[in-house]
Amino acid sequence: MQFKHTIGVILGANIGSCFTLELIAFEMTSLAIPLLVIGLLFLLIPKQLWYALGCVSFGIGCIFLAMDGLASLTGPLSSFSITHDFFQWTNSSHFAGITVGALVTTIVQSSTATIGMAMSFIKSQGLTMESGVAIMLGANIGTCLTAYIASIGAGASARLVAHAHIWLNLLGALLFYPLIAFLAHFSSLLADTTSLQLAHASTIYNIVCSLLVLPFAYAFARFVERIAFFRSLN
Repeated sequence: MQFKHTIGVILGANIGSCFTLELIAFEMTSLAIPLLVIGLLFLLIPKQLWYALGCVSFGIGCIFLAMDGLASLTGPLSSFSITHDFFQWTNSSHFAGITVGALVTTIVQSSTATIGMAMSFIKSQGLTMESGVAIMLGANIGTCLTAYIASIGAGASARLVAHAHIWLNLLGALLFYPLIAFLAHFSSLLADTTSLQLAHASTIYNIVCSLLVLPFAYAFARFVERIAFFRSLN
């Protein structure tokens, strides 16, 4: 696959990642154990299709369990004064929220986990919805580190894909930075629960960014290639 053709794959992956977040927002953690059991049974069937379905079922079950564990930490963490001060700082600055989202995602290697934690803190009123949206933008930046690490030691094309992912999410965050308050308000009109509101905000963000970039995918690919070329000269 040529590098210019991978831009569409990256955009689709960004949208697809929202599906898991939407599932988590519906608070279906009670399905975690059944999904794990079904997934394990499917993994034992020597057929490629059933094995693939087993991987999906088992993986979603693990995500639900992890999200439930992260949500259970919200109460104990909120009782510490340092946590209260930390979120007060985040609530007072959108830039701080983006920074926190990027740093936490870099550490845990999962934007879904970071946004899931933000959902829990919004529910406990430790975070405002605007702060949650800012953390979501930062989480989309932080998740690029996974692709960047995977590209280290790989070929030039793989590094270009990682750089394209970083540029896409950085430019998306810059585009939506002035619109954080609007996105938070708009998403609040789409659902009753704060978890669904933040999940919808993430979905809207990724779909809008993808639709804006898609008509210029090849031009964007050339932009990334030129930046990589000038960096190689230095």
